[in-house]
Amino acid sequence: MAWVGEVGLSVPALPLQSALIQCCTERPQLLLPLVKQAEGPLREVLGRVLGEVATPALAVELLQFVGDEREELRAAAARAMSHSDAALAFDALSELAQDTTWFVRLRAIIGMGRLADPRAIPTLLRGLSDSNRLVRLRAAEALVQFRAVMVPVFQQVIQLQDGYGLHAYLTALENADMRGKLESQIQFSTKIGDEQKSMMQKVLQTGRLPTEEPQQSKPAANLSGSQP
Repeated sequence: MAWVGEVGLSVPALPLQSALIQCCTERPQLLLPLVKQAEGPLREVLGRVLGEVATPALAVELLQFVGDEREELRAAAARAMSHSDAALAFDALSELAQDTTWFVRLRAIIGMGRLADPRAIPTLLRGLSDSNRLVRLRAAEALVQFRAVMVPVFQQVIQLQDGYGLHAYLTALENADMRGKLESQIQFSTKIGDEQKSMMQKVLQTGRLPTEEPQQSKPAANLSGSQP
């Protein structure tokens, strides 16, 4: 560690990264002073290492990296927050879930799921429309864990009108063996009408979003002025 700090990145990045992960897994705090001082490619490598070994104990320290220019350090912050106290982590993870880099968003979405905080539902729903498949799947897996509000969550999934997001949600539902529970909650819900229940059950069975009913065409105007 002292040698790297003095010499910089004078060896291939991958062997150094692998060695540091092995050395710092149990004591990731050793990396922090080095990360703060490093520049250029070395800081990028150290950011990747920190992203692999970060723990909840570093959550407060890693808050400083939420807006860092290095995506690896933003990902490290998201990783640490995923096991941290919700009061500390929620705002940081909400911001990181909108990051421009997909693996930062992925770490943030995973973290939001682990918080199990209902305030995370809007962020997780946005994750269903993410451009990255892994982010969509992780958002879906987190959403199906909110068992007390499965019906309103499923309503909002449908309202997104996003076929990829719907597929991710239904896949997560099947994997968690929760489809029967959702069907039962829809059937016995007293907060939605029969027409809405029918639509939701159809979407659940077919895996397809509802299409708008075609509007009936209005009778053509009688331009001649004569009675029909």
